Amino acid sequence: MRIRARDVSIALERPQRISIQNVLGGKISEIGPERNGIVDISIGIGATTLRSRITARRAVQLGLRGA
Repeated sequence: MRIRARDVSIALERPQRISIQNVLGGKISEIGPERNGIVDISIGIGATTLRSRITARRAVQLGLRGA
Protein backbone atom coordinates (compact mmCIF):
# COMPACT_ATOMS: atom_id res chain seq x y z
CA MET A 1 0.00 0.00 0.00
CA ARG A 2 1.19 3.53 -0.67
CA ILE A 3 0.11 6.61 1.23
CA ARG A 4 1.52 9.83 -0.15
CA ALA A 5 3.15 12.14 2.40
CA ARG A 6 1.12 15.07 1.13
CA ASP A 7 -2.06 13.15 2.02
CA VAL A 8 -1.11 12.66 5.68
CA SER A 9 -2.41 15.32 8.07
CA ILE A 10 -1.06 15.90 11.57
CA ALA A 11 -3.24 16.72 14.58
CA LEU A 12 -2.12 17.31 18.16
CA GLU A 13 -5.44 16.00 19.47
CA ARG A 14 -7.79 13.36 18.15
CA PRO A 15 -9.88 15.07 15.45
CA GLN A 16 -13.63 15.21 15.93
CA ARG A 17 -16.51 16.03 13.62
CA ILE A 18 -14.46 15.86 10.40
CA SER A 19 -14.79 13.89 7.19
CA ILE A 20 -11.45 12.10 7.63
CA GLN A 21 -12.19 8.55 8.76
CA ASN A 22 -8.72 6.99 9.01
CA VAL A 23 -7.11 8.31 12.19
CA LEU A 24 -3.93 6.70 13.50
CA GLY A 25 -1.96 7.52 16.64
CA GLY A 26 1.80 7.84 16.29
CA LYS A 27 4.93 9.59 17.50
CA ILE A 28 7.12 11.94 15.46
CA SER A 29 10.54 10.34 15.09
CA GLU A 30 12.19 12.84 12.73
CA ILE A 31 11.63 16.17 11.06
CA GLY A 32 13.69 16.61 7.91
CA PRO A 33 15.35 19.83 6.84
CA GLU A 34 13.22 22.63 5.43
CA ARG A 35 13.27 22.82 1.64
CA ASN A 36 11.39 25.56 -0.16
CA GLY A 37 9.14 26.09 2.88
CA ILE A 38 8.27 22.38 3.23
CA VAL A 39 9.35 19.74 5.77
CA ASP A 40 9.01 15.97 5.66
CA ILE A 41 8.03 14.39 8.96
CA SER A 42 8.52 10.73 9.89
CA ILE A 43 5.88 9.31 12.21
CA GLY A 44 6.31 5.97 13.96
CA ILE A 45 3.13 3.91 14.18
CA GLY A 46 4.02 0.58 15.73
CA ALA A 47 6.64 -1.05 13.50
CA THR A 48 5.65 1.17 10.55
CA THR A 49 6.89 4.62 9.58
CA LEU A 50 4.47 6.98 7.91
CA ARG A 51 5.60 10.22 6.30
CA SER A 52 3.83 13.55 6.27
CA ARG A 53 4.72 16.64 4.23
CA ILE A 54 3.63 20.00 5.62
CA THR A 55 4.80 23.59 5.50
CA ALA A 56 7.70 24.49 7.77
CA ARG A 57 5.63 27.40 9.07
CA ARG A 58 2.86 25.06 10.21
CA ALA A 59 5.34 22.70 11.85
CA VAL A 60 6.64 25.64 13.92
CA GLN A 61 3.10 26.83 14.72
CA LEU A 62 2.20 23.36 15.98
CA GLY A 63 5.44 23.13 17.98
CA LEU A 64 6.41 19.84 16.32
CA ARG A 65 9.69 18.20 17.37
CA GLY A 66 11.36 14.93 16.51
CA ALA A 67 12.26 12.29 19.08
